[in-house]
Amino acid sequence: MWERLRNKTLAYRRYLEGEIAEDDRELHEANGRSSRVIGTISYCRWVEEEMKRLVGSVGSPVDVAMRRIECGMDPDEVIGLVCETCGKRSEYLKQKRSLNDKRLLAIMLLEEYTGLSQRAIGQKLGLQDGSGLSRLKEKLDGRLAESKKSRKLLKQLRLKCSLNH
Repeated sequence: MWERLRNKTLAYRRYLEGEIAEDDRELHEANGRSSRVIGTISYCRWVEEEMKRLVGSVGSPVDVAMRRIECGMDPDEVIGLVCETCGKRSEYLKQKRSLNDKRLLAIMLLEEYTGLSQRAIGQKLGLQDGSGLSRLKEKLDGRLAESKKSRKLLKQLRLKCSLNH
């Protein structure tokens, strides 16, 4: 019995070693066919056509983009901590065109602790998308440089998020 198992193991090893390429040329060639998938030429074409069809039905390539997903804090928990610490309701953070420090801090903390994309963060805080978040973060950086009160509040919020994470 052991001899038979040993023979199967050796046969499998020979099979694998026979199929492994000496260099990565074949892998690079497969990777060069599409940025979305690895596979045969026909499969890559099919995926590209499906992506075009999906983008056409949704209206934006961002809607069907592949994203890295990380496990982090629940976004509502982060928003709740900001509201609790600042003594504000969540609607206050979602006011349109608002540049208050609490909203800007919520943006920063959502990015740091939840793993959400900028687009998802923007939607959580009542924005159309996340396209303006970078500019809002720049504003916050300026305010943090000027305001000791904002820096203290950020430190307090980070501590709370760390303890709840």
